[in-house]
Amino acid sequence: MVKINQVLRHYGMYPYQGEKVTKKVAKVFTGNKHIAVKQSKNSSLPQIFSMVYQIAKEQNLSSIAPLYITEEGKPYIEGSHHFYYVVPWFDTKEESSLTSSINPLFGELGYIHQKTSYTREIDTNQLSEWTENQKKKTKQNFFQFESWISFFESKHYMSPTALLICHSYRMIREVSKLIEYWYDEWLVQIEKEKGMKYALCHGNLSPSHFIYTSNGVVFINWEQAFYGNPSRDMSILLSAIGRQHDAPLDSLMEGLPIYFKNAGCTKSDMALLALHLLNLEKFLRDVQRYVNKPNHFIEVEWIQIFQRHQFYYENILKIQEFIKNEHMIDDEDLS
Repeated sequence: MVKINQVLRHYGMYPYQGEKVTKKVAKVFTGNKHIAVKQSKNSSLPQIFSMVYQIAKEQNLSSIAPLYITEEGKPYIEGSHHFYYVVPWFDTKEESSLTSSINPLFGELGYIHQKTSYTREIDTNQLSEWTENQKKKTKQNFFQFESWISFFESKHYMSPTALLICHSYRMIREVSKLIEYWYDEWLVQIEKEKGMKYALCHGNLSPSHFIYTSNGVVFINWEQAFYGNPSRDMSILLSAIGRQHDAPLDSLMEGLPIYFKNAGCTKSDMALLALHLLNLEKFLRDVQRYVNKPNHFIEVEWIQIFQRHQFYYENILKIQEFIKNEHMIDDEDLS
């Protein structure tokens, strides 16, 4: 990162103290406050920030971390290879944890999605064919996975990583069947609703991109923001948390109804969330990479990669079951 004082000169600030938090973030004391100086190589940053902060202003979204403006009236500085921008430094609420943050986090995210949402009518005539094609693709992907399993089993010696992948067979088969189920469910619901929801999405949600302060939740790092179906945004967050072996499942399932209510989620939104969560592309990509280039990582690293996949799908299978049983089945369906 370039010298901090060169960046802060544009803001009329001087760095009295500074510490590097990550490769792209520095915490700086300017004499009367702490700030965060951030570096970004996203070439679309000007357009993204223009969209995000115009919406934040129009909708009075205080949970979107504000930007400091330069003396030239810009929300960022353009360097030769990177952009730089400055935001307030937010302190985490005392004694807060990921578990205690889930409900306010999900509630505020739902509020942002609801406040910035609109519904676009869609032509449902071609959806049936598209859905069938997606289901065929799911079957083909599973057949490919089965061929890799056969390849591993044909070896005289099976590596620990290959053994771990083979042990995931039943789980991946279940996930594949559920993907087909949720495509059918999504089609039923979207044909009833005849519209797709769009909202402002953060695009890179993770536990490191929100802060639970004494004044509530603040979302930081909007560099990947986009307008799309909010189920994609929630799936990114759940995926980031769900890959942890000790993911707070009970808290996640307690917080989901809060999100669904605040965001005004429809059943098609929930079905789409389940589809995003069950997506197998990254897992299959890693299996293929292991088959083609087993020496790309050492054995221990490969095992860690596929253990994280296992933790993830074990957690996601429970979450999608919760969505199905608690939010997709009407009382009359049980009669």
